Amino acid sequence: MSDQKKQIEEMAKTIEQSGMLDSYSRCEIVADELYTAGYRKQSEGVWNEDVIAFCNVCSLCKAKVDRYAIVCNSGKLNFCPNCGAKMKGGAE
Repeated sequence: MSDQKKQIEEMAKTIEQSGMLDSYSRCEIVADELYTAGYRKQSEGVWNEDVIAFCNVCSLCKAKVDRYAIVCNSGKLNFCPNCGAKMKGGAE
């Protein structure tokens, strides 16, 4: 399944669960329109520590972020600069 199709399905399920629309097919149409307009379902990840490389690794996209960048942000970087995912609890 393509990333686009997966994103649209996830957004459609979220819209359906909210009760805003009365049918799943309408939710898919709205989700497709939102995706086309550039909206994406927000992902949440966590920072995993790589002690050898002295960096933190995004649990979703596996991007490595220098710990110095995180220290310069008050000890916490609340999002991944690579994929934009919100980080639960930031970096430790």
